[in-house]
Amino acid sequence: MVVIQLIGIVAFVFLLIGFWSKSKNKILLMHLIANFIYSFHYFLLDAYMGSSVCAVMVVSDFFLLNKTDKKKLKRHGIIFSMIFLIVGMLNFTGYLSLMPVIGAIFAMYLLLKDDANEVRLGMVFASLMWSVYGLAVKSYVVATTETILAISNTVAYNKYKK
Repeated sequence: MVVIQLIGIVAFVFLLIGFWSKSKNKILLMHLIANFIYSFHYFLLDAYMGSSVCAVMVVSDFFLLNKTDKKKLKRHGIIFSMIFLIVGMLNFTGYLSLMPVIGAIFAMYLLLKDDANEVRLGMVFASLMWSVYGLAVKSYVVATTETILAISNTVAYNKYKK
């Protein structure tokens, strides 16, 4: 179990590297790598919904690299939101298993936002979804790190609030 939690920490480190990167492409690349690792982490925990959602995120991030056109981003968000819904239906094991699907769809919606503060506030919600799911599947690393991200985004939101 300790090794599985350490794998989650490695994924989180990639997320942090991405958050501190200057370019959107590097952020997406680090997010892609982190989700690849998280997919493996959840698979080892027999948390197949989380594993599947993270695997779809890897594909989504790959297609998002270098994509800036608003119309293409909107189409991407709609297509991948539908894929997340299908993954949710195929892996449903109870209402808690839907938390990653809801968080992922919400994150897809946030891609269409121009206001960074709206994105920060929305990511609080997505992080809380993943945090609850992490607790449910015994991914204590995810539960902790997503809670930290939710708090961090709340602080940033309040700092930049107009």
